[in-house]
Amino acid sequence: MKKSPKQACTIQYIPESSAVYSAFYHLIVVQFEKCVPTEPKLKLSRKLDMLSNSKSIDDLLLTPGYVESPYEVFDLLRTEAPVYWSEKWNGWVLTRYDDVLNVLKDFKRLSNGGRYTEYLSTLATDELAQLTYLQNHYERGGLVQADPPSHNRLRKLIGNAFTPRMVNEMGRLVSQISDDLIDSFVGMPEVELIYNFAFALPATVIAGMLGVPIEQRDQFKDWSAAIQRFLGTGKVDFQSALEAQEAWRNMNDFFTQLLLDRTSHPQEDLISGFVQSYEEGERLTKEEIIGTCGAMLVAGHETTTNLISNAIWLLLQDQEQLKQLKENPSLYPSAIEEFLRYESPFQCLPRTLREDVEIDGIRMRKGQLVYAMLGAANRDPCQFDNPEQLDLHRENNKHLAFGYGVHFCLGAPLARLEAHIAIQTLLERLPQMQLDQNRPPDWKRSMVQRGMESFWLCIRS
Repeated sequence: MKKSPKQACTIQYIPESSAVYSAFYHLIVVQFEKCVPTEPKLKLSRKLDMLSNSKSIDDLLLTPGYVESPYEVFDLLRTEAPVYWSEKWNGWVLTRYDDVLNVLKDFKRLSNGGRYTEYLSTLATDELAQLTYLQNHYERGGLVQADPPSHNRLRKLIGNAFTPRMVNEMGRLVSQISDDLIDSFVGMPEVELIYNFAFALPATVIAGMLGVPIEQRDQFKDWSAAIQRFLGTGKVDFQSALEAQEAWRNMNDFFTQLLLDRTSHPQEDLISGFVQSYEEGERLTKEEIIGTCGAMLVAGHETTTNLISNAIWLLLQDQEQLKQLKENPSLYPSAIEEFLRYESPFQCLPRTLREDVEIDGIRMRKGQLVYAMLGAANRDPCQFDNPEQLDLHRENNKHLAFGYGVHFCLGAPLARLEAHIAIQTLLERLPQMQLDQNRPPDWKRSMVQRGMESFWLCIRS
């Protein structure tokens, strides 16, 4: 008789006194030491405590401890259940580097399309009936939901805005915006960094590129937050879906109006370029333009916001690394890659199975969701030496923070540029900044993102 996914992969409660617990202890030690011989026994003990105190690994997902730092749960999954069926998230959770990489490569069997339809499928029929607009939005496709060959056409057209030459020419603008933002709070004793800088910088840049009036910045931050709450809950709840539907409706209405304006009054921005674009005789459709603009607006600031704030948080906790970076600015390129690896701004990428796929003898069924956990893959000791050590000198850093293959993040060059300029400008202009010990970071409760809702700094002693 075949086992269900849950029966095959869920780890049940294991009493510490049992022989099974002893067997699990041996298994964790032996397996983990194959990759990291020096792994501290105390840490292994903590992992076992987590397991023994929970009915299943599902109980550990998105708990307050997970939100604060998900990496011990990732370690537990990687060593004990690297191909794990999560009842809580209604999908397969993959945490090993090689498995995640293979998922990102294999667009023929693991699709970008249909992921959110499956995500919504756990809701009741009467609830789904009230979410027709949201379902239609995700089913219409566009760059983020598309696979080749349509994905290739869209990517080629949009990619012209993110060539290395175009991105490099934006350096002066990014520097000017960074300085202007810091000027607005430089004399204050403290600052909330997310809203006042880490969000404001990339949001201003992407809004300008698209042709969105900067006065709309707060509005699209609210839209983006509602959408990310919906996507980040793991197993969707009706209220978050309603809020995401309203956000997409408002955002799409906004871009529809902007599209009409640019059709008759083109300007030097991406939306005007999309309207006028031709490639092999094909024009971008109205739906493709609107969907792509919305996706770019959200992704164009969320990744960089998290990257900038996570990097500052890491540096202020590691004075030796901070000193090295200040004294040797040539470290910035490798430092940015290490920040991306160590605290990946986006923690997972979902895919839908187009056919049955087997890993380690475990069969994942057609139509099911697969969560490729970037944050776990980027801490895999079988891929990275001392993965839990922040090392700004790290070489051969083949992290997956921007994905891989045909869906590799188009905006990666811009995000790297923005982060480099932002972090260097902050460190040079605010040399005395410190963590606010009275107001610790408020981490987002999300399976998708690794970032903060708020992050306070003391900037004047």
